[in-house]
Amino acid sequence: MNRVTIANLTEDARRTRTLGVIVGSFDPLHRGHEWMVRQLLRRCDRVLLLVPLRHFDKHPVWPANATFTQRLAMIARLAERSGGRVLGGVTREVLFVRLAAELKSAFPRATILFGMGDDTWRRVLRSREYFARLGLPWTAADARWLARVRRRVMVFGRAGDAVGRIPVPAEVRDISSSRIRALAATGAGDAALNRLIAPDILAVCRQAGLYREPPPTSRSASAAPQPSPQPPVVPDSTLC
Repeated sequence: MNRVTIANLTEDARRTRTLGVIVGSFDPLHRGHEWMVRQLLRRCDRVLLLVPLRHFDKHPVWPANATFTQRLAMIARLAERSGGRVLGGVTREVLFVRLAAELKSAFPRATILFGMGDDTWRRVLRSREYFARLGLPWTAADARWLARVRRRVMVFGRAGDAVGRIPVPAEVRDISSSRIRALAATGAGDAALNRLIAPDILAVCRQAGLYREPPPTSRSASAAPQPSPQPPVVPDSTLC
């Protein structure tokens, strides 16, 4: 089974020569993410936004969180505005070394450039440690892929040891998906939220009824609330 599934991947997109990649929750996709996309588009033909199917420290619950299909719908709005230069997809692979190899098979002609924040960059540098934690062997091929990733990265933040470090302006640095979800849950209006999220993407959230607290569980329920099931991803007709 492929570890990366990309929405509406055309043959033209597959022949991309330079591909920027950002892995994130995009819950929701906000103006900070869009700023990062613009930085990558200055150096790349296209940018791919990947949503991890698994989070070790996050447990999405609808409608407090968006489903994967809804997040891809947000990315699709950005793709429309970018003239097709932005792609969206989901990934079952969260180890950047193996993800880089997977993407190379999907985009055989492309030079892959990852965009990431400081914390993610530090995790990439510790790739061998994460392999060991997961009981995976660390091979010479993995070491070569890590060397490639280190040479082709744009780190958005303050990391001074990254080749492509990009300082983040203050007006972008304070934007976060968690802040947007919290504001929406308190009933913030469009005027307040549009400073943090583009109107067309906010419209997706409004239409889907997102970022509300999940309904209370029955008093007779003894177990803790379970995350709402996400809709199927691979069989979705918008994916190929």
